[in-house]
Amino acid sequence: QQLRQAERRYRQALETLVNPGHPDHVAALTELAEVEHALGQHAAAAASLERALDQVGSDLSPKIDLLRRLKAEYAHADDRDGEIKILQELVTLLPEDTALLERLGAQCLADGRF
Repeated sequence: QQLRQAERRYRQALETLVNPGHPDHVAALTELAEVEHALGQHAAAAASLERALDQVGSDLSPKIDLLRRLKAEYAHADDRDGEIKILQELVTLLPEDTALLERLGAQCLADGRF
């Protein structure tokens, strides 16, 4: 019940924010994604995070954080294509992160991509 109320409040807040590029807009989308995740709505959470990612700007730290969250949501939603796409972007940004590279390899292998 409380999670559903929080979801409604975040959606209402997003409707009232005029400037999608405003940091509060990105924060509201990220928090909405957390509520959607808690409700088991992983595809919806991924969509909210994609919207936030589109608006985050060029600062790498928040972008990487959103990409990591998005990768996890795609994994929870069993969306291998989405997860692979995000893993490829993360590996490009963080080539020293061998865990990401290993996960990308495993997902590509499981999907028959060589």
